[in-house]
Amino acid sequence: MFFDKKFIFEWREDPYSVSSPRNHDFGLVYDDALPASFVYVETPFGLWRARYLDDQSICHFAPTNISGKSWQEWSLLPNDVVKPIDELPETIVVYGTCFQIAVWKALIDIPFGTTTTYTGIAERIHNPRAVRAVGSAIGANRIGAFIPCHRVLAKNGGLGGFRWGLPLKKALLAYEAEIVRSVKD
Repeated sequence: MFFDKKFIFEWREDPYSVSSPRNHDFGLVYDDALPASFVYVETPFGLWRARYLDDQSICHFAPTNISGKSWQEWSLLPNDVVKPIDELPETIVVYGTCFQIAVWKALIDIPFGTTTTYTGIAERIHNPRAVRAVGSAIGANRIGAFIPCHRVLAKNGGLGGFRWGLPLKKALLAYEAEIVRSVKD
């Protein structure tokens, strides 16, 4: 199962690593000063790209959506490395502002197979008036699926937004719902 691997999160407050436009590369945010070592990871949702910070940690995990290709259309180059998810390092290093980190920690607490709202996250971090800021922090998440931003819906029950597109958000939610149903049966 895609979410079986347990990770250790190392939170690093860095108010500049996620806000500078120079750090945006085809919608993938990361600090340019970090070493660039990428591998591709097999998931039920196609290949995702993991950026290694070092041999023991990753700092980025997102669906492959490069050069306008969707995650379903991505094809590999001969030198690209593909690994199963259980071969990823156990540590995820997460860079963000203090506020972003608070939001991302709240996302990790959302139980598998359940959802909440942007308002619910704002209330969990004891800042109920910061709903829009919560949405921005969720959108800055660079660790897709393991910091489960896909579990956050609009107050009216709609999907809201999703950094990597609503079709993938729907697929992630459907996957979790199916796993929960199969465990109950």
